[in-house]
Amino acid sequence: MAFPVALLLAVRLPDVMDPGSSRGPMWILTYFIGVVATFVTLPITLGVVTGAAGQVVAGWGRSRGSTAALIGGRRLTASPSGTARAVAGVVVLIGLLIQANAWSSLVTRFDKADRAAQENFGNSVVVMNPYNEKNIARFLHDTPTGLSSFLLHEPYSPGSGSIGQRFVVTGECQDLRAVGFICSGRQKLSGLPPRTRKILFPLYVRSDSEIRVETGTITEKMTSRHGTSTLVINDPSGHAVNLSQIKKIAHRTLITPPEIHSLEDDGFGNSTSTAQQAQWIVLFGIGTVLFLGIALGVTAATRFRDQADDLGSVSILTGRRSPFWGIGGWTVAGPMVLGAWAALAVSWILIAPMLGSPDSPD
Repeated sequence: MAFPVALLLAVRLPDVMDPGSSRGPMWILTYFIGVVATFVTLPITLGVVTGAAGQVVAGWGRSRGSTAALIGGRRLTASPSGTARAVAGVVVLIGLLIQANAWSSLVTRFDKADRAAQENFGNSVVVMNPYNEKNIARFLHDTPTGLSSFLLHEPYSPGSGSIGQRFVVTGECQDLRAVGFICSGRQKLSGLPPRTRKILFPLYVRSDSEIRVETGTITEKMTSRHGTSTLVINDPSGHAVNLSQIKKIAHRTLITPPEIHSLEDDGFGNSTSTAQQAQWIVLFGIGTVLFLGIALGVTAATRFRDQADDLGSVSILTGRRSPFWGIGGWTVAGPMVLGAWAALAVSWILIAPMLGSPDSPD
């Protein structure tokens, strides 16, 4: 069946197409296609399953003398496509609601990272993107004493939409040791002091990122490589860095003064924008869920009406309305409940790759 294949691809293929936990464009695109394919094929699968189960229900109804079970089971067997259409609304409704909540949680996690940076560092960490500035040595020479600096460089990888996979950290040995780096070699994020991990987390360094540390002159490393470079200036003692003084030195010494800001203003975008993104996701999700809820109610009412037209004679012959409601339970309510539980289970499996291994600076 197509459903197991779609579910497997949605869970596994994104990490194959875009290795790592960076959640790059290729990962998101592959994941989105897999989720859509899963929720398209799930109602069809449920229709087939309920069609096969209808024979069992009909046999049980015949042996027990239950008119509702007998007719309901036969109707399930005769119309699996009708069952698929009935449960499609439930599946999409629950799936969309859980996906919207999961993506909102993912965006909110970025917001929390920014807020954590604000609470932990204030202005004690300053970052800048020097754009291969050749006069950076003069700039570093003129910065106040007591500050340590290192260059966080992410090499450019052609054809890769991912971020946060490989980094090269460069600086003088004493500056590197001041923040917990070794002077040379490979180092894992987990081996760094908590404060340094919290500095690197808003700069896209993840728990599975490859970090290579090199001792050397920042200027040489900056002008000899292609990629993205971030110069990190911090006070290891935790005292605030005079940001205005750093900006004045940059304007005086650098050919093209870059944007300079404290770590609290950097990261995944400011906290306001990420919070607004989460709010928009929730807003659109709620609107779509309300629309689908109305459509689902109309669909259920239509099926009950059609069933009333088809089974009116049964109620007349039996002289009771209970067969009508019993058949409705087997053919409408039962499949919808099954679809709801299936959608919950499948949605839990689908959001596991997204939220199952959250990175944390702690």
